[in-house]
Amino acid sequence: MPAEAAAARVSRNRRTRRVRTVALLVGVVVPSLVLRELIESRFGRRPMADLSAVAVPMAATAWLAPYASYRRRDALLWLVGPGDE
Repeated sequence: MPAEAAAARVSRNRRTRRVRTVALLVGVVVPSLVLRELIESRFGRRPMADLSAVAVPMAATAWLAPYASYRRRDALLWLVGPGDE
């Protein structure tokens, strides 16, 4: 019986983490893409549009970093990008 309760608790924790992850993803990515489209429609395809797409994730990372054992300055890594192979 205790093993079943532990398994149910783990399953509930995983579900909660998934919901939080999806909510965070939607809450960061969607505004970022909307902001980029707005700036791109106003000013065209220039570096400002690229920087605007990174502004929202940078702000979210800087705000939430201490809760995940990161430093606020780690948000600057959004400016580096994934790189080329």
